Amino acid sequence: PVVLLAAANRLYPPRADERRPLLEAAVRAADAAPARTPDRLAALASAFAELGQDDRAVAAWREAVELAPNRWDVRSGLAGFLEAAERY
Repeated sequence: PVVLLAAANRLYPPRADERRPLLEAAVRAADAAPARTPDRLAALASAFAELGQDDRAVAAWREAVELAPNRWDVRSGLAGFLEAAERY
């Protein structure tokens, strides 16, 4: 999912509609991957958020925080998403 999300960001930065297939592929890849790492979960959360699946994005961010509670980037990602989604 990390590579697919990076590809979507590089290939189609301003075009959300063209990014959708790569984002959906990132979600499928993450669901199929047995290892759930903070980096994969952060990528998955970003993909969910962009696809409008806010509840799944929050769940992925929270799981990433559980796995890596001392990583500021993971905590910041969750906080940033919650703020942007106005979920206080």
